Amino acid sequence: VDDASEAAQDARRAAETGDLDALEDAARRADEAADEAEETARRTGCTLSAPPRRIPYGGGTPPHLQGGGTVLAAPLARTPYAVRAEGGCDEEAAEQAREARAHERRAYLERKRAEEPERARRALENKKPWPEPRHGDTADPRNYNPPDWAENLHGRTYGDADHGDGFWASRDRNPAPTWKNESWLRYQEQVTGTERGHEYVVPHPDPDVPDVEFDGWDSSRRTYLEAKNGYDSFLSADRTELTPSGRERLLAEARRQVSAANGKDIEWHFSNEEVADAARDAFDDANLDIEVVHTAPAPVAGDRRPEAFG
Repeated sequence: VDDASEAAQDARRAAETGDLDALEDAARRADEAADEAEETARRTGCTLSAPPRRIPYGGGTPPHLQGGGTVLAAPLARTPYAVRAEGGCDEEAAEQAREARAHERRAYLERKRAEEPERARRALENKKPWPEPRHGDTADPRNYNPPDWAENLHGRTYGDADHGDGFWASRDRNPAPTWKNESWLRYQEQVTGTERGHEYVVPHPDPDVPDVEFDGWDSSRRTYLEAKNGYDSFLSADRTELTPSGRERLLAEARRQVSAANGKDIEWHFSNEEVADAARDAFDDANLDIEVVHTAPAPVAGDRRPEAFG
């Protein structure tokens, strides 16, 4: 535990000075110390497992759903591992394993935050360029001004914790410039108050599980945000409940997010009121503590750009 704690402290100091090599080394040492502590606990008869939660993790890798930019995972939890005593489990060793892994996760988070600005810069350099919009093309949203409400959107600083358990990251999905894509991009901006291309990333307590990406994070309310634009195809024929497949897809995503939130609030905003009602019922039935909100879409675009049509 002391080795992991020292490595986590070294990671913090390296992050403050911008020494990425030292930061990577500290994160590696913390991980090795945590692995060693866990192995020691297992040898005494302890079974280390994912932390207990009301809602279990869903299986598999979640699909990219219409209208949402989130790639799912879960975040840093206060108790990264639960211990089930079987026979001669040394509870002190188990507690040391928990503490060591928590230190490792903090070191990992410091590294990810520090690396994000450069990672974002490289991603922007490698961004696929789309052809310039054709003059007079009404099918291309780039020929239109942004809506007035977009003036109030916030940019984010890559790697910034923003008073949370993760960091703002570059996640530019860069879809084709169509009205369908512009619709969900604008809706995510509307719900999160954040310019497109930014999402909030939180490390998972299990180092073998990918990080969680939320559409947004409201630090003033300590709330994770999710934007769901459309999803009409997820409704049953009578439009009062979700289809079986739609229900399972949303529940799998919701379960991961509840596991990731570590007790913080989660809001899902739906552009379609019927889908919102059906999703709310599904979440209630599954005992998922997520606030479901119907948020009508604001205008997607403003007036035509004079130079694009003149």
